[in-house]
Amino acid sequence: MEVRNSDASSASVRNSDDSHGLVRIADAPGVSASLFDQAIAKAGIERKEVAALIGVSTSLVDKWCDVNADRSPSFAQMLCLPLSFHLALNKVMNRRFGFWRAVARDLFETVGQFAASLE
Repeated sequence: MEVRNSDASSASVRNSDDSHGLVRIADAPGVSASLFDQAIAKAGIERKEVAALIGVSTSLVDKWCDVNADRSPSFAQMLCLPLSFHLALNKVMNRRFGFWRAVARDLFETVGQFAASLE
């Protein structure tokens, strides 16, 4: 699988200025870096191992985890990481953005509507 180069000088890398109206999760400074770093730690993966799996330098992974740097891995690069990373990333994002609270709220609302329809 071909993976894009994450170097800023590469033409295939999209700058935050080149988002064409797309809303990025990282609108708040350092959010994506913080989530990525927390997911790596929660999954028990060393940054050196992340670099080897993706095929980039360890210093680039350090930049991806730095809340002051404006770099992040692509989705294709993150797909090279093990399942434990993706599960950890989902847990970290759920805790940060409250996805499960929204799911639970919708579930309870649906169950309530179903119960009301049975009466």
